[in-house]
Amino acid sequence: MKKRIIKIILLIVLLLILFFPIPLGTYDDGGTRTYMALTYKIVKWNRLRGTSHIAPGAEEDRYSTTSVFWFPDNFKSYEELWKLEREKNRIEVPEDFTISFTWGTFGVSTYDSDTGKLIKKTKYTENTEGHTLADYTTEYHLSDTEKEDLFRLITDMDFGSYPDEYNPYEGKYSSPSVTIIIRVKYKGFDKTISCVDIVEPLGLWFIEYFSPDQLPEKAKKFLRLYNVLYDILVNSEEWKALPEFEIRFR
Repeated sequence: MKKRIIKIILLIVLLLILFFPIPLGTYDDGGTRTYMALTYKIVKWNRLRGTSHIAPGAEEDRYSTTSVFWFPDNFKSYEELWKLEREKNRIEVPEDFTISFTWGTFGVSTYDSDTGKLIKKTKYTENTEGHTLADYTTEYHLSDTEKEDLFRLITDMDFGSYPDEYNPYEGKYSSPSVTIIIRVKYKGFDKTISCVDIVEPLGLWFIEYFSPDQLPEKAKKFLRLYNVLYDILVNSEEWKALPEFEIRFR
């Protein structure tokens, strides 16, 4: 009887060692938390993508779910587990998928994924050092991961359901204003959404007089796509290598 009790206790201890999850902390990616046991790892993903330019009211591009990785994957690093997670949820992006993006205040910046041409302002690009438009032009090609992220957002928001002329801020305007134009093409689908001279998302006027919580879901999803596109481009090394510009009012 005594030996049986000892065996049961040892079995319980062994099971605890093998299966009891221990918290490992929180990652600085939006709040992902991990719990580790010898036989598995629990990852509570809360990964925020696109954080350098958040337009008020935009829906966050956040990946939130709980995943379990069994031995031996439980010993892999955060980066390796994220690759496994992405692979598990991969979607097919049409080979002919392209996106073009126009945005800005006091002259717009432009990008076309078909050619890779990226221009940092199409107006007011002359400064005291004598730069020309060519000095503000570079080439950037979206990675497969970036294409997948963008296509997922476009599919989720039902891009084709938006009007051609659109104001996510429901008829509100400000000075200065901003222009956002996004065009998506793939498999015969060709849709352009133009937001011309709308509220400048980060302007003091907007912050003071308009509550982002009032925006409908469609507006939040559109601004989420805008945020992610902006993030990808202005955080690229190609963009950062371009000279700063001096605005000249004419």
